[in-house]
Amino acid sequence: MATSIYAKPIKAKTILKFTLPTVLMMVFMSLYTVVDGIVVANCVGSDALSAINIVYPFTLVFMAVGLMFSTGSNAIIAKKMGEGKQEEANRLMSGVAITATVISVIIAVLFTIFAEPMYMMFGSNEKILPYCIDYGSVMIPYGFVMCWQMLNQSYLVTADKPHIMLVFSILSGCTNIVLDILFMAVWDFGIIGAGLGTIIGMAVGAIPLLLFFNKKQTLHFGKPEFKVSEILFAMANGSSEAVTNLSTAVTTALFNIQMM
Repeated sequence: MATSIYAKPIKAKTILKFTLPTVLMMVFMSLYTVVDGIVVANCVGSDALSAINIVYPFTLVFMAVGLMFSTGSNAIIAKKMGEGKQEEANRLMSGVAITATVISVIIAVLFTIFAEPMYMMFGSNEKILPYCIDYGSVMIPYGFVMCWQMLNQSYLVTADKPHIMLVFSILSGCTNIVLDILFMAVWDFGIIGAGLGTIIGMAVGAIPLLLFFNKKQTLHFGKPEFKVSEILFAMANGSSEAVTNLSTAVTTALFNIQMM
């Protein structure tokens, strides 16, 4: 592991190498989220924008799952890599990725079954409900893609490739904006187009996750290992990030209820 970033002394340059792309990614994501809202409001209408705000807290749950597992497991994976236990790191990453995906699918199934009553409970009305159902029919079943994007961003940093994370985050945002304009302004797909643009954009952001299937990479997917103790530790370790995301979901939901 002489060439591993974890075997080298920590310097200011190294810290910037890891943190700067993450900061820029967050700024850019905030920017294209604003643009996304502007396109929806102008091309579909205010009711569609209200529906997106109602469905939004549910999508944050998938992101919370991805953040919990990715940030929580990263510490363990990086520790194993620093100790020279590369195979254990690969197996743990594989097990965590599968676990997070399965949980995301289960949540998606539950959300889909109880979609209408949940939307009504969290601020929708009869006028907005059809928009919520249309938008949610795209966003919820593919919630695992949001989870994958969170996993991808964290694992690329752990694999000493933060620059790739930044590039694909920018590509993800640009794809979302371009597809929103095409689907809603040009092809008149309505609010379903907004959902398709978002999911496809996030799928672009998750593409580098495929790099980890390449065994030439130092950190790569291998035979998954499901050590309950390590997975629970990863969940506990990443719970603060998950709670932060869920608190935003709860705040948004309460705001929607109050406004509606």
